Amino acid sequence: MQGASVYTTLDLTNAFHRFKVHDRDQHKLSFTFNDIKYCFVGCPFGLKHISERYNAVLKRLLHGLPYVASFVDDIVVFSKSLEEHAQHVQEVVNRLTSVNLILNREKCHFAQRCVYLLGYCVSAEGRALDPRKVTNVAKWPTPKTGKDIQRFHGTANFFCEHIPCFSNLSHPLKQLRNAGDLQDLWTSEHDQAFENIKAAMQEAPVLSPPDLRYPFCVATDASKNGIGAVLYQVINDRYHYIGFMARSLTKSERNYSTTKRELLAIVYAIRKYHQFLWGKHFKLYTDHKALVYLHTQPIANPMMVQWLDVICDYDFVVAHLPGVLNVLPGSLSRLFPPEEELEGGNTGTTSSKNTDSAISLPHDSLHGSSTPVARLHHHYHTADMMTPPEEERDELLRLSHLKGHYAADAIVSDLHSEGIHWANIKRDAQNIVSQCLPCQKGNIGKHGYHPLHHVTANAPCDHWAIDLGELPTSQTGGYTFILVMVDIFTRYCVLRALPDKTAPTIARAVVSVFGDYGFPKVLQSANGTEFVNTIINTITEVSGMDHRLITPYHPRANGVAERWVGTVKQGIVKLLQGKSNDWDLYVPTVQLFLNSKHSPLHGSRPYSLMFARQPNKLCDYSNDDTNVSPQQALELRKEDIEQFEQVVIPAIKERMQRMRAAEKARYDSNNRIIDPLPIGTKVVIKNVHRSGKTEPRYTGPFRITGLNRGGVYTLADATGEVHPCNVPQSHIKVVSDDIPLSKDVYEVERILDHKGRPGHYQYLIKWKGYSEAQNTWEPQDNLNAERLLSQYWDQRKQAQQEAKATRAQRKRAAKNNASAQTNNKRQRRHA
Repeated sequence: MQGASVYTTLDLTNAFHRFKVHDRDQHKLSFTFNDIKYCFVGCPFGLKHISERYNAVLKRLLHGLPYVASFVDDIVVFSKSLEEHAQHVQEVVNRLTSVNLILNREKCHFAQRCVYLLGYCVSAEGRALDPRKVTNVAKWPTPKTGKDIQRFHGTANFFCEHIPCFSNLSHPLKQLRNAGDLQDLWTSEHDQAFENIKAAMQEAPVLSPPDLRYPFCVATDASKNGIGAVLYQVINDRYHYIGFMARSLTKSERNYSTTKRELLAIVYAIRKYHQFLWGKHFKLYTDHKALVYLHTQPIANPMMVQWLDVICDYDFVVAHLPGVLNVLPGSLSRLFPPEEELEGGNTGTTSSKNTDSAISLPHDSLHGSSTPVARLHHHYHTADMMTPPEEERDELLRLSHLKGHYAADAIVSDLHSEGIHWANIKRDAQNIVSQCLPCQKGNIGKHGYHPLHHVTANAPCDHWAIDLGELPTSQTGGYTFILVMVDIFTRYCVLRALPDKTAPTIARAVVSVFGDYGFPKVLQSANGTEFVNTIINTITEVSGMDHRLITPYHPRANGVAERWVGTVKQGIVKLLQGKSNDWDLYVPTVQLFLNSKHSPLHGSRPYSLMFARQPNKLCDYSNDDTNVSPQQALELRKEDIEQFEQVVIPAIKERMQRMRAAEKARYDSNNRIIDPLPIGTKVVIKNVHRSGKTEPRYTGPFRITGLNRGGVYTLADATGEVHPCNVPQSHIKVVSDDIPLSKDVYEVERILDHKGRPGHYQYLIKWKGYSEAQNTWEPQDNLNAERLLSQYWDQRKQAQQEAKATRAQRKRAAKNNASAQTNNKRQRRHA
């Protein structure tokens, strides 16, 4: 009934009598009066199944009328306008008349703004409780026995969808349902619960129909006795309640901690409102400690894992709000007692490692050392840093974190660069990060490692790695992609928002960057058509740079750019806060903050290594009284550049070498190093085109024919034809040599037709290198061409859809032609 504003209710008189009783069954309904036997010709009242039968017949009679609803002999017609309503009512009455059903005029109400249906008052505003029913409940006397409580509770429970936290309100009364006389058991607590339920029914809000144009909101709350939730929408700063739900906790659930009860309320709410919430972005208002509890468990128990499976299937953001009370009307919220403080207060404990007060510095001793690395990091010494007041520390950590949603190490490095330090700073930073919901939702874990192949460079701008990231189309500039270019030596990144990924667009962006920073010696990219095309090839030939392409479906080969794409997109998404249509406006900000963030590889800011200077701080320079002449500034700049080339660059190279050596040693000690597979090994390879669970995970078999310096293999199939793409070891699965590779192998050019039944199909094959006369029917077991089979069935499906669309188009054209001919005949008659 959503959107309707005019209603009519129709009531049928003697409705059951209109059903004819079959002649051979009339004696079953006979009775005797004054020695005369009478039989019902029409169906009498009192038969058990007649209501259901009548309801089904009425629904069939009114089938196809979306503006009609019926329940037994009550019919409601609803429309958006009075003119439309008159037509709807007339059609319904005509259908009822056609089967000799008679209306009870005294009980019919036409063209009403609100009507009473099944205990509710329905109007354009929504569904409210029938005030006549509420008046009866308000006058209900105080229960004297357990049976009285059962009758009262049953009546109130019928309207529980309109009563927030009904389980909490009714809990004291439910304990007395099975009691006898209540004279000695009834207390002020029960009297208060009784009055609160009656008041809640009198103040029950109107439930509005959901409006899919606006986002949904869910608020949950949990107590020691029950859990509850409310689904609502905020439209034009007004709350539109869609439904309330609540239930009592079981005996075992009452033993849950407060956090688990809050989480149980969340899981229960999203399950109950699944039809509204699944597949849509919504806001969840809760204490949200349940989510923190769930995500910080070192080892989740099976119950937590099950809850996590439910929660992670929905798209929502969490906001802190103590239960549903803050979203209720004021008159209702006053019925509930103040929220009790959670057990244990508001101090959650998290276990973390490496949280001592010492600053993480290079392994080399900084005191008394004359190495360049020691001189570079000397300013990190704690004796030169200031400790802020304790009440300001959380704000400093939060501001540093929100620059780019840094992790704990990056926050500490950023504050150290500002000369700020205090004891346990890393532990405090970890607490800030653990409390950031966008980070908890955006960060992902690494579940394994492959053999390391470091990509190195000797100087800034010598080697660039590039890649593309895709984001929703922005409304401000129509941008859909973001180009990420990373300098391998400094880890300096350049970001460009792009409207598409065509060759001219990519080429213009790349040349624009090279115009600012100079052409590199090496350009590293994927081998997609956006990077491998005539324009890029021309630029490569003219500039003389080495354009290195990675192995298809092996993103680790371009790991630096791939990782930076993920970091950039996470940084942008975290800054958007739900407004995704203007993400391109945040690209310069993300580029600046990422380049100002200390890189763990060399311990410096990429910006500093790229330009041989520190970036300007974001502060007020209007009162800057620096009295340095241009000549002095130039000399100082020359000294900085000279020191940068003679000290910083060698120190950075030394540090990166040690970092990579340490990383390799750590990796070798923690992982099993896989030796190269011998030439001739029989393997199958990962099906990178797999689009469904029914397709095979691997294709093949193949034999290894070569191994290049990048650690990827060249393969050949059973016919000896070389596989078109090199394959990394992560996509290879070694199979037994017992699997035969038949010598009588022929290559399929295409599949022409099929016959047989599912599971026993035969296919008409066109063989590559043979004429049409050599086509043969082959059973599916003889074919090793999953990709071609999939393409064949996809093409058949597409052809069937196109044929169906063509037939529909022809029918429409024929109908239009017939209509045009009819109009022409009418015009000629009028003429």
